[in-house]
Amino acid sequence: MILPKEISPNPLITSTVELRFVSDLSESEALSQIYPAFAQEFPKLNPGLIPKELKQSSEEQFKYSADYIMNNDNFSIAFSNRVFTFDNIGNYVLWGNYFPFIKSQVDKFLSLKIAKKIERVGIRYVSVFSNLINMDELLINTPSVSLSNNYSQEMNLFRSLLKVDEVDLLLQIARSAKVQKREKSFSGLLIDIDASTKSIDENKIIDIIDSLHTEQKKLFFGLLKPDFINTLNPTY
Repeated sequence: MILPKEISPNPLITSTVELRFVSDLSESEALSQIYPAFAQEFPKLNPGLIPKELKQSSEEQFKYSADYIMNNDNFSIAFSNRVFTFDNIGNYVLWGNYFPFIKSQVDKFLSLKIAKKIERVGIRYVSVFSNLINMDELLINTPSVSLSNNYSQEMNLFRSLLKVDEVDLLLQIARSAKVQKREKSFSGLLIDIDASTKSIDENKIIDIIDSLHTEQKKLFFGLLKPDFINTLNPTY
């Protein structure tokens, strides 16, 4: 399958790249070492969005949340003493432009020698197709449950973990979702793909990120009907 380089209008809401790592740093030490290295490019500093009480819970989604967020008009980075993430917060600039930015930030972070070990590399893309709530309109196959009785079905939420080689792909589809991004809100059919791996050659972090992006993109377009893709004005 030939994958589009661009679709319009672009439904992408979130495009986050994440490194989870082991370090010997405290929360304050992470701030004192990471902030100066990125302050010139990301002049705005804010606290993370997750309260400390939740961060201390055993749930992984909170344990690896960031303590601090730094941003400029187009990109943000977020970090703690165990996670470093970055996101395209302005209009999505496409992978060919986003990837060089990712490489420069990863190289800068790794040069600080903070991470004793990279535990996980992940890339999460969240898309919302506005004004679409019917999965049948865009999905090649709508998830369903095989039942012996004559029930009618309407799938509202689907969640599945897919695997390809050493890559995990957490796929979530919501029939009617609402997403807030900065001052804007979006509603419609949501497709959320988190591609990750814990099989890591630390000399090839950039290549791993690029391959994860390819896998999530293949899954994303593989879900969609060809006729629906054509309505998105794809360029190849």
